[in-house]
Amino acid sequence: MNRRGRDELREPGVIKRLADQYGPENLAVVLGNSEASGVEVFAETVTEGDPSYAGPLAGVSLKIPVYHVLEEDVMAVIPEAIREDKFQLSSLVIDVEPMRQVLQAAREKALTTRKTVQAVQNVPVVQVGGFSFTI
Repeated sequence: MNRRGRDELREPGVIKRLADQYGPENLAVVLGNSEASGVEVFAETVTEGDPSYAGPLAGVSLKIPVYHVLEEDVMAVIPEAIREDKFQLSSLVIDVEPMRQVLQAAREKALTTRKTVQAVQNVPVVQVGGFSFTI
């Protein structure tokens, strides 16, 4: 297994540990993927459980709301200097709408609590791939 494969197996373990520590109702996942298919699999993993039944979230339905970093709700709580420095170029080349649609559907399917990003901005931020930033 390559390094990336090992990292992908570890990321759900970090999310599971944080969900156990803080409660999944107090967490939100923010992704930075550039393709909707990867976003869809990760969203399913943290909302309904690992679809491959191969990791720490196999059969574990956390129902954690999942957002993309470039969604308007997320960008609204990121300080302007960070938006300009870290996300300006990405926002020009990544079509976030397909990912927003996939994530919105995942949030609705999982019947997650209708938290806004602002309600979870004081929850610890952990990088699980893609972009990292501190709010």
